[in-house]
Order: sequence, then C-alpha cells, then structure tokens
Amino acid sequence: MGGNPSRAIGNRSYHDQMITVVACNLETRGYFVQADHVGWRNGAPASINGHTPDIMAIKGNQRLILEVEDCLTYSDQHTRDQLTAFAQVSGCQVYVVIPSVCIGPEGNESSVEPHMLLNLGIWELADKVSVALCDPYTVTVTY
Repeated sequence: MGGNPSRAIGNRSYHDQMITVVACNLETRGYFVQADHVGWRNGAPASINGHTPDIMAIKGNQRLILEVEDCLTYSDQHTRDQLTAFAQVSGCQVYVVIPSVCIGPEGNESSVEPHMLLNLGIWELADKVSVALCDPYTVTVTY
C-alpha cells in the first residue's frame, strides 16, 4: 500500500473518497479497475518502478495509471517521483487527479494542466502525464 508521507491525517479520508469516486467512474465506463487504500473489490495495483499507484484501469488496449493527490501534495517531491516512475511504463497514460477546489471557484480548467506540470517540474512528461479534476461531493471527474 502506497501513501504520501506529506499528506495530513485529516486529508486521508478526502483522498480515499476521491479514489472511490474515480474508480467507480472508470468502472462505469467499462474499465477493469484496481484501487489502493479503499479495499477495492479487485484489489490494489501492483507496485510500478518502486511506487504503488492509487488506481490502475484497463479497457482493451487502453491502460491508465492514476495518482490521486490533494491541494497540498500534488506538487511535492513524492508526487513528482511517482509520476516520473509511472510515466516510464510504455503504453500507459498517467493522470494526476486533484480536487477541483484546488483551482479555486473562478478557476480556468484549461489552464490547470500546463500550470501543474510546470509546478511539478515534469513539463517534459506532458505527452505521458495529464491532469484530472475530481469533486467527491458532486461525484464528478473531468479528465
């Protein structure tokens, strides 16, 4: 089981709620889903290059690796290390999933991805790493 050592204890349940929302969303879209931290029925993903992703989803030839973070952890070194490790897997699209509240009430979703990838210092991985937004209260995910 993976975990970000920077995540505050109070944010862990919010993080786990987001994992459940994203996993359910992908499952309803026809993916086979494995999810860490939440006791998911298909189990947790295997470790990849020394890191365990929060979610692995497979549908046909499409493989997704998703790492769920909160507003305080999405740009830390641990997240950067995870995304860099996951981006090395050929044939996978990697997503960092953040709460939609991280972009603020008047946030511009189209500017989130370039800003975040620059913030993370992984702009060179832009062809492999994308940003998704999740609101666990409205149960919505935007990829």
